Amino acid sequence: MKKDFYIINLKKTLYIAHELHKRGFESLYIEPSISPSGCHWRCSFFNSHKKESSIIVSNWIQKNRDICEKEITQDITELTELFIQQHQGFLSLCKGGNSAYIEWYQNILNRLTIGELPYIYSDFHHERDYWTTTKGNDLV
Repeated sequence: MKKDFYIINLKKTLYIAHELHKRGFESLYIEPSISPSGCHWRCSFFNSHKKESSIIVSNWIQKNRDICEKEITQDITELTELFIQQHQGFLSLCKGGNSAYIEWYQNILNRLTIGELPYIYSDFHHERDYWTTTKGNDLV
């Protein structure tokens, strides 16, 4: 079975967020979504205060990389370091504790299977109070 590098590489954004949380950026929130066609997954990082514009991290990870053809060789630590270097201003607003969100987010990551990406909304479906996945699993 051929590897789906698109999903493998984009899923790394979720683990970058997890690594940022471990480094004290607990006010960093994740908002994954799906395009209307269902063919494109997007993920934005917000700070909990929304004082700064979001960063579309799914675009950031694709910059200068062909994420569909091969796996990104940098590990999560290296990608996190690069993200920190490039987004210090944004991350300064994400400092602080939010243990309830961090625990919830860790639970989401633990429930994802191989080849599965979560999303909170698509352009056609809004106002959910739970996440679902590209495999149709609800993450309540």
